[in-house]
Amino acid sequence: MKTLALFVSLFISCIVSNVALAANEASAAVVDKPVRFLASEWPPFEYTKPDGSLTGYSIDILKAMYAHLGEEPDIKIFPWNRSYKLAQEEENTAVFTMARSKKREDQFKWVGPIAPREIYLWKLKSRDDIKVKNFDDAKNYMIGTVRGEAGEQQLLDLGFDLKKNIHQVDKQTRNYLLLYKKRVDFIYGLEFTTIYGLQKAGFDPAKVEKSLLLNSGLEYYYGFNKNTSDDVVNRFQKALDAIKSNGTFAKIVSKYAVQ
Repeated sequence: MKTLALFVSLFISCIVSNVALAANEASAAVVDKPVRFLASEWPPFEYTKPDGSLTGYSIDILKAMYAHLGEEPDIKIFPWNRSYKLAQEEENTAVFTMARSKKREDQFKWVGPIAPREIYLWKLKSRDDIKVKNFDDAKNYMIGTVRGEAGEQQLLDLGFDLKKNIHQVDKQTRNYLLLYKKRVDFIYGLEFTTIYGLQKAGFDPAKVEKSLLLNSGLEYYYGFNKNTSDDVVNRFQKALDAIKSNGTFAKIVSKYAVQ
């Protein structure tokens, strides 16, 4: 009887140990499962260089996080609407650079912040025919937006209409052309990205000026699919916190003059 009891005890111990080991291995597998990061062309936050390599403020931060983790990133550039949709649908997928808005709060898990967000409507200085003091005035004009972006949603929330005063495109560089050809009256953007983007696209930024402040108070983050493991998300947040602590983050901010 004692032999049987000992055998049963050893058998149960073995099962418990194997279950614990399997759980630990499963947990490690979840943490180690590669994350695919998705973005759109939005210089200087993220963009493709002529040689096909990816660069930009948010990509440099992401690469520094991966260097801290001792791994290599998987980054893909698509139109914003596609990147955003894939990050909503696929586990272990993240989208950036994304404003952490109230509407999006429960749709993603967040790593950040990485930059402040202050968005203006911009117009050509030469457009003396455009007179706006508030957003009701601005509804009399056409605004170029990027399909699915937070700036577009804020305009919709303010009562702008896709059929009347919003012209959608897939890339902000298309909006620059439309603005300079006077086919749209306004575009929106950060001062940082607007000036940089216009210069890179071959337009003279001295010809534009800020008009109405569309939004301030939000910050930019990496947004992870909400079904991604908390262990994975926390791992990236700790990596971001680490590069903020060791000075790497500050050097990237200084490089791009993010204010």
